Amino acid sequence: MEILRRDIKNISFDEIVEFCKLGYPEGSQLDYKKKFSENFWSNELQKDVASFANMQGGIIIVGVKEDKTTGKPKEWEGIEINAEEIDRIDRIVANMTPLPHAESHLIPNEENTKCFLVIRILEGSNKPYYANNDPIEWIRTGKVKTPIEPASPQYKKYLFDDKNKASEQRKFLLEYANKIFKGHTFNRFEEMLLNGELDHSVIGSVHPDFDKTKARLQIAILPYNPNKTLITPSSLKDKIYNIRISEGITDFPIVNWAFQTTPKGISTFVHLDNDQTINMQIFGEGLIFFSYDICQEKETEKNIWQGFSLPVILKYTHLSLKLAESLYRNLGYQGELLSKIEIANVIGLNACSDLHSSQYKKALLYSYNWDILFNTYSISNEDEYWKTFAEFGKSVYESFDFSWVTPDKIKEYTMSSC
Repeated sequence: MEILRRDIKNISFDEIVEFCKLGYPEGSQLDYKKKFSENFWSNELQKDVASFANMQGGIIIVGVKEDKTTGKPKEWEGIEINAEEIDRIDRIVANMTPLPHAESHLIPNEENTKCFLVIRILEGSNKPYYANNDPIEWIRTGKVKTPIEPASPQYKKYLFDDKNKASEQRKFLLEYANKIFKGHTFNRFEEMLLNGELDHSVIGSVHPDFDKTKARLQIAILPYNPNKTLITPSSLKDKIYNIRISEGITDFPIVNWAFQTTPKGISTFVHLDNDQTINMQIFGEGLIFFSYDICQEKETEKNIWQGFSLPVILKYTHLSLKLAESLYRNLGYQGELLSKIEIANVIGLNACSDLHSSQYKKALLYSYNWDILFNTYSISNEDEYWKTFAEFGKSVYESFDFSWVTPDKIKEYTMSSC
């Protein structure tokens, strides 16, 4: 059912009509409603949203009457257009605890006389979700929402264990990506030994123990609950350059980066002329892994200056997020996202506020870590995206005692470095 994976803002009235004609029944990710009732507003909406958020997410299409026996669409005339209903939905969902992500959109016909109202609910990352003033946990089973009874421990276990399972799967994928990266560095180290290249500068040179590489930037973006393979490695390799993005004068990934398949996805390893290295991996589960040695050095009258530029962290985080947006849109994935950014082995190096090293502070820690929570809606919505990204950027600058940087500066530094 392609409609379940589509951005609801890009679905037309006629497409929903054609979807209904195909006779898809209500199910664990699909619900039909003929119209809004007072019971819907006062009682059912929050329970519906909670039941989807507690399971795999899904959509509600208002304006379609279903056959009560089969769950298949019976009438699909739409409803009267009333934009205030979007605000009403948002207000009611905003009172839920925890707050789920639900997006609503009116889809009018060509004559602007009728519309469908579509509500998309993402699978939640903070289960269980509750309807307001209702202690019962609701889940979506088949075509109905179901309360979890005390005699149904398997569903309670699903809700409360799901966080741990998702966390373990994310940990496993990140460890696997680091193993691939170490494999690349080991092979390059062996090549350098054979070629007699190890008289190069230690700073930036490849070493099997990559933690000894100074200022190693590592970015990982993946679905919050990466519990299924979205695409096979061979298909991903064929598709990678259709997913590629351009920002400013930067293509990402760069056209001449050669990808090879791995057991989980695809990977490229680039050794630059200045001995810096780049590794990008994309897994079929949706993980984007980017690793880059961003340490810079230059000779001064007294010694060798070593440091890294904070806009470079912003640049590659932004590029990785925009690549993630393109990847998930291409694969039809909708859901919560977790981004983990780390810069390691920087203690004593100079953290520069801009690309020209005009202001810098000494790094006091061995490594710095930042997390960003997005979902596939907020990462594709320009205003939401830059609001969240600016918060991340400020936390990066404040980590190195540059508290004066504004959200506008974050965007300026990011885009000017691309």
